[in-house]
Amino acid sequence: MRYDKPPTSIDEQIALLVDRGMYVPSAERAAHYLRHIGYYRLSAYWLPFEHPPVTQGQRSHRFLNQVSFDDVLDRYVFDRKLRLLCLEALERIEVSIRASWVNALALRHGPHAYLDSNHFKCAYEHAGQVAKAASDMGRSSEVFIEHYRGMRPL
Repeated sequence: MRYDKPPTSIDEQIALLVDRGMYVPSAERAAHYLRHIGYYRLSAYWLPFEHPPVTQGQRSHRFLNQVSFDDVLDRYVFDRKLRLLCLEALERIEVSIRASWVNALALRHGPHAYLDSNHFKCAYEHAGQVAKAASDMGRSSEVFIEHYRGMRPL
């Protein structure tokens, strides 16, 4: 499918939003966010503020009364903060699971059990993962990796 819409400048994007009924209290502020977040990304956050489609599958592209650019930006910021909180929580869970797994594996099979493919389902995948880990470690300058590298080079 060919995309035939011509590109628009930031000023044209703001004018389009205003023409469609969005209140833009500060064109400079809107320009900043359109430049750094993008029209397309922000469009997902103003969809709930559009009038319902006139026909099935066709957006109205008209905003409800009293909708401002700040309303859209507030939704974007809320979503971004929520996403970051979720990612932080997931990172903690991931680290905890990995630490538990590593501790259990090491206690049962020794400190370098991860190098023994017999402890894994697929020897081919294991070899690839060990090679990737060695490559990643070779490029890393993290203190704990440098410490490990000095103790046990792969």
